[in-house]
Parts: sequence; structure tokens; C-alpha cells
Amino acid sequence: MATNESDSFLRKPKYEHDYYEDDQPMNEFIIWLEDLGFDNHQGLRIGSTDLGRGMVATKAFECQNDITIVPREAILGDDSKIIGDNGRVGEFLRQNITEGLELVALMILYERFVRAENSFWYPWIKILPKQLSHTVYWNEEELNEVRGCALYELTHCLHRQLQKKHLEYKKLLVPDYFPEEALTLENYKWAICSSWARTFLITVYDEFDDSKHTNVTAFVPFADMLNYHAERNCKAQLDASNKFFRIWAPWPISKGEQLFVEYGNKGNTELMMYYGFHLENNPFSAVRLSFCIEPNDRFLDKKKQILKSQIDLEPFLTGSDGAQWFEVQIGKVDLTYAVEEDQVKVLPFLRVLVCDDENELDIAVKEIKNILSLTNELNIYVALKMKCESLIASYPTTPADDLKILSTENLSNYHRFAAIKTRLEEKQILMETVSRTEIMINDLNQAININQT
Repeated sequence: MATNESDSFLRKPKYEHDYYEDDQPMNEFIIWLEDLGFDNHQGLRIGSTDLGRGMVATKAFECQNDITIVPREAILGDDSKIIGDNGRVGEFLRQNITEGLELVALMILYERFVRAENSFWYPWIKILPKQLSHTVYWNEEELNEVRGCALYELTHCLHRQLQKKHLEYKKLLVPDYFPEEALTLENYKWAICSSWARTFLITVYDEFDDSKHTNVTAFVPFADMLNYHAERNCKAQLDASNKFFRIWAPWPISKGEQLFVEYGNKGNTELMMYYGFHLENNPFSAVRLSFCIEPNDRFLDKKKQILKSQIDLEPFLTGSDGAQWFEVQIGKVDLTYAVEEDQVKVLPFLRVLVCDDENELDIAVKEIKNILSLTNELNIYVALKMKCESLIASYPTTPADDLKILSTENLSNYHRFAAIKTRLEEKQILMETVSRTEIMINDLNQAININQT
């Protein structure tokens, strides 16, 4: 049952520190958590930060200290039992929805829009953001600000995917499990975006055998207010007893320091699509580059074979004329940088792409991480430079235009601000790559000339 509002209005949280004078819903949420066994130990406070609402340490923590713990009963996960009609809805969802994020999205949708005030999680749901900044919420004018960026096409693609999923779920769940007025596209969009941004992948250990475990996708109230940073200062996980979700310090944390977790090596395109924010100076930001092996390339089949066997790369698109399109990414660190661990490295791919020598391709069949020849290496940097210059020219604005807008206009619209920052960041990555390739082209030309004399 939800906390009785009249009772909670008369009560205050256990610690005066946890009392939010002007935020009664937050007080009711803290009291609800305390009734389940939550104890903040006066160690944290939810407050406004430069990244929005966040979690700030109100005392110093030593390395390995628990910062706070959230009782397991508060967690809403894909193994939760308390949901609708004595568990009938939850059981049906678990039997028919296999993807964890989709499952918990439908669960929170049901709890917010069907059970509402009767939901066990109502005190928490009441404080969740109702307006989100994920790019699927941007209007067309705002999206046009990133025209030319991968974010533009990816967001439109994501829109189509959400619409398709929503229709599938309506067919599966309405009217037997969800009323039609609850399972709208807007409600589903809110639920799935909240799931992307606020859930944890939790390891749950077997009660009798610690070597056995399952992974559960779950909302963890209170812990879900931790903000993201590439350099995290805390960790969060279910304890071995499966009774509490721990937020703890892997190294010392100072009083007044904001607490951060990290989601992995994610660039700003991914952060904006799935989490709804742009991170300044993000070391993992990257630009997608598409390259084509023409259908009349005499080594087309051999190149496809090498790319598949050596770096597990297959075309993402085959043109109507038989052209094979491949995609790689360049980032801020160097040309071999990859956004994901299993992402192809740029230079090995390009060595195969530009190769027109059968003997060199025979070498590439066994190894493409090393230089095939100076001429081949020169050609890959020329191809990369031309691709980057072409993309820079395709943007509707220049970097100077973007910098002027950011410095002179009052950008109160966060969507427009994030869009301009994103397109400027992409151009800067491309321009830095052009500068690096020009240096390599000059060095390689000199090496080739020396070899020829």
C-alpha cells in the first residue's frame, strides 16, 4: 500500500537533515523508504546541482564505506511480484516480455497510469520527472538543429521503433491486462525513456549457492537519482544477502561532493537519445562514418571475407546496385578509438577498403592490424580526410556559427542548447581528425619519396 498522505504530512523523516521543507512529495517518499528499512545515516541529500537534481554527500566517506542502503522491497524489477490483480498482470508480462528494459517499462507504466494512488510505489512515482529531454521528445524544429548529425536520423529511427513496439503491446495487452487509455503511445514513451535513464542491471545471487546468479533489470528508488559522470566516485549494487541495494565509496568522498555513477563508454549521441542529457567534455563522443565498397570492385568478395573474419564487420546496408556499406566511428582519442569494446577499429577497416593489390589482401587475410604498405597507408588517410571534409561541408552551419549562437543567445530551451553543442562537438572531432590525417599524409609522402630515391 502507498503511504497514507494525511499521516505522512504530519510526520517528518527520521533525520532532520532528510526533511525537505518545501517539497512534501519528497518527504513522503523518504518516509515511505524509511518504513521499508531505509536509513540514510545523515550521509546524503537530494538537491539541485549543475546537472539538475542530484545526490550530494553531507559528510565525508572513507574508502569502502557504505554511503546508504535501499531495502530490496523498494526495488521495482523484472522479478517484482507486487503488481496488479494479485500479480496477474506481472506474471503475464514476465511470461511474454523477454527483454528486461521493456518489461520494467510496462511495469512502471501500469503502476503509474493504472494503479496510480493505489500503487505500492506511488510515493516514489510521484516524484519522478514527468517531462523528459530524450531526443524522441524533441519537436521537428529542435531536431532540425542536428540535421547532418547521426543523431537526427537515429532519433527518427527510434521514433519508428517505439511506434511499432507500442502497437505490438496494445495488441498483446489491451483490454485484458491494460485499459486502452493507459497504454497510449505517450505513456509508453515516458515509461521506456524512464527505464533507459533510471534502471540498474542488478546481480541477484542464489539463496543457497553464491556461485549462481541472475541479472535483473530494475528501478531502485533513491539510487535512481544518482547522476552520471565519466569519472564516477561511487558504486551501486545489491549486497550478497539480496536484502539491500548498496551505494558505497570505492575511494574517499569529501563532504559536499556530488555522487556520480557511470553507464559505460557512451558518447553524447547515445546519452541524449537514451538518457536525455549532453555531457560537457565527454571523452567518449564519436562521429559515425559510412564507407562503401563499390559493386565493381574486383576484390569485393575477398574484402567482405577479410572484414568478417578479421574484425567481425559486416555491411549494414547493401545498395540496390550491390554496393556494400560499412560503418565505423572516430573519436577524440585517436584514430583507433572505438566507442564500444566490440566496435571495429578504423584503420584496419580502411586498410582493406582502399586496398587494390592482391598480394596485400593475401597478407590482410592473416593480419590487418599492421601496415600493409606505405602506399596503402597513405591511401587510407587520404580517404579518411576526404570523408571528414565532406561531412564538415554537409552541416548547415559552421563551427563559428555555433560558437556565436552559444556565446550571444540566451538558450533557455535545453533541447536547442544540447543540439547546438552536439553538432559543434561532431564538427570539432572531424576537424581534429582532418588535422591528424594531414600530418600523416605529409609524413607518408616523405617516407615514400625516400624509398623511391
